[in-house]
Amino acid sequence: MPPFSLQPVVENAMQHGLQSSSSTGHLRVVVRAVERWLEMSVTDDGKGIPSNKVEEIFFAESPKAHVLMLLRRRLQGLFGHRFSIEASSDLSEGTIVTVRIPAANALRACK
Repeated sequence: MPPFSLQPVVENAMQHGLQSSSSTGHLRVVVRAVERWLEMSVTDDGKGIPSNKVEEIFFAESPKAHVLMLLRRRLQGLFGHRFSIEASSDLSEGTIVTVRIPAANALRACK
């Protein structure tokens, strides 16, 4: 992944996912090659948000941009439309964020 792509997603999961929960939580980070993609996913088992609010909360254009919106902009600058960033969440189920970039471009973006 390009530098500083994983860190803000993990920090966000810690702050908004795990620290917002009253119980001890878990964070899972997976980076792997999937066919022609480099895939990164960050999962927390925090409070989550309603599934129908994911796009509005995580990706809406607003004066106070969410870290995922900023990451989307950054990846678009690096990869054009050859990437994906997805988030899914539900109340009491936690959140998962998955980013995919072309594996062939991953090394160039990291330099």
